[in-house]
Amino acid sequence: GMSFDLPGMGGGMGGFPGMMGGKGGCKGGGRRSVAPPPHAMPIGTTVVVRNLKSSANHNGKTGRVQGYSLDKGRYDVEIDSDTTIALRPANLTQQCSVEISGIESQPEMNGKSGTVLTYDDDNGRYNIRLKTKLPNGRDVIGLQPANVILGKGTRVVTQGLSNEQFNGQMGQIVDTDLEAARYSVQLENGKTIKIKFANVLC
Repeated sequence: GMSFDLPGMGGGMGGFPGMMGGKGGCKGGGRRSVAPPPHAMPIGTTVVVRNLKSSANHNGKTGRVQGYSLDKGRYDVEIDSDTTIALRPANLTQQCSVEISGIESQPEMNGKSGTVLTYDDDNGRYNIRLKTKLPNGRDVIGLQPANVILGKGTRVVTQGLSNEQFNGQMGQIVDTDLEAARYSVQLENGKTIKIKFANVLC
């Protein structure tokens, strides 16, 4: 299947029906992951690799989701033009747009928007690049998930819930209740639950 990923080749060979190239191209297509289900990140989503133990050299790399395998529960992520690796949701962070909320010590931060750069598993914080710099010139800050509002439609993985069966579930934010500081998340098992901002990671 690899040879058909070279620029120009797929089109050229696929253009002749009945040729081996054309058939090979189709077969290659069949092996690829299908369009991701609603709880998985869409194809083309920009992600950052994190917390890999065996292939730690990939940590911190930016990649794009190429597909999702339901059987394996892993995303195919292209991290270099020639490297695609299969990764679990827990090893990926989406670079999504967020709004900052609920910081009592620095209320002037609340309402600011930014983009998630990565998530640090060791200190439990997102690194977020702010749209506008702070007075001290900094534009990257570390924030706990409780202080970060993710947009509707963001794909998330649940964490830290007292009901163990709901932890580590993939889902999609379908609604946000700002007053209660809770998301409604539609989980991969079809259930929709209301949980605190701190209980999901993008």
